[in-house]
Amino acid sequence: MHIIDTFSRSRELTTADLSLIKFYFSGDLSSMSLQEAKAKVIEKGGIIREEISNDLWYLVTNNPSSNKPELIKARNLGVLFIDENEFLKMLK
Repeated sequence: MHIIDTFSRSRELTTADLSLIKFYFSGDLSSMSLQEAKAKVIEKGGIIREEISNDLWYLVTNNPSSNKPELIKARNLGVLFIDENEFLKMLK
């Protein structure tokens, strides 16, 4: 019985863990709604930012060359831009 408990705990650790990782979404996702994406981050322990700040880890966008003010600010702060596919890989 102890072996089964250890096995089930180790399987839980292999799921995506986004603990305390801060995300901002530009709103141009194609495979899911913005609300779904935010819910997935929160479900995995991550944090959603509604504004660009210097403690932001990832800005998820399918259009990184956009000249939207929030993307310009993120570039100036050195925030890492990832596309939707990279974000989806992080959820696995």
